[in-house]
Amino acid sequence: MINLYIYFISYFIIFFIALFVSKKLDLTDVPNKRKIHKTKVVNTGGIIIFIFYLFIVKNFEFNKELENFVIIGFFIVLIGFIDDRKNLNPAKKLALISIPSAYLIISEELIIPSLGNYYFLGSLSLGKTSIIFTFLSVILLINSINYLDGIDGLLLSFVATIFGYFIILTNDKNIHLLIYYLLIPIFVNLIFNILSFGKNLKIFNGDAGSLFFGFLISFFLIYLHLTYNIHPIVLAWGIWLPVYDFLFVTCYRVIKKKNIYDPDNNHLHHVILKKLNYNHLNSVIIITFINVSIIFIGFTSSQINKDFSFFLFILLFIIYVMIRFKKSLKS
Repeated sequence: MINLYIYFISYFIIFFIALFVSKKLDLTDVPNKRKIHKTKVVNTGGIIIFIFYLFIVKNFEFNKELENFVIIGFFIVLIGFIDDRKNLNPAKKLALISIPSAYLIISEELIIPSLGNYYFLGSLSLGKTSIIFTFLSVILLINSINYLDGIDGLLLSFVATIFGYFIILTNDKNIHLLIYYLLIPIFVNLIFNILSFGKNLKIFNGDAGSLFFGFLISFFLIYLHLTYNIHPIVLAWGIWLPVYDFLFVTCYRVIKKKNIYDPDNNHLHHVILKKLNYNHLNSVIIITFINVSIIFIGFTSSQINKDFSFFLFILLFIIYVMIRFKKSLKS
């Protein structure tokens, strides 16, 4: 526990030094007509967290695969950093993200072999399509989680929630300790992201942060499945929020004959934010409560019956899409 306190203080020191340097180098997010903030805000929060994670990997002996997720994640952070500065073409960014993702899948053999075994459905083996399915799933989830970074605090709240879910799913004390270290910067940045004490201390994650978290969580999920034999449907409930929202928004844009890469305000967090008069804190609290509640319901259902849980996941998605389409057509 002493180490946790020491590293908590260490991260605060890294945070304030990096914040000062970021301001000096003008590494900021500039407001425009789509953005809510009216002044420049430092957007290197994700990079600061990544630096701390590298520090943790260097000083502790954890699992080799988990360490590689962070090390290879450097390239994702770099892509995000360039995107924050140059605003990369979405297709080009997608292609760049695919390279380190494909490398990690192939080099570490992090491949999803099936969607799990079920009583009535049997084994949903992916066979020869497993590598393609794994790759597409990783890319989809990275982009889905990137979409969550639309209002202050939501991304970090989601990351903290899913890391907490990982602790519940495993009995490995070594993994628990790693997650505790990973959570330190999440909570620190969350404070300055959503409860900034003045404009000078506010900090955004940037695409470097949102893309890295998507990358890390994607491979952490695969690792948990392969190492601890955690059923896919149990893991799927932890990411229902970004997946449901991403699929709905993409389908909506296709139906409306819009470019799927064009940004809009049809995400769930935009809808709730508008309903709550653009109060970010209340919006994050509401969405986090919904997220935790659905995860709890899903996890409970998976412990009762995997078949029921699988169909419930699909049913809730259909209900989610129907409600969202109905609300979108009215607005």
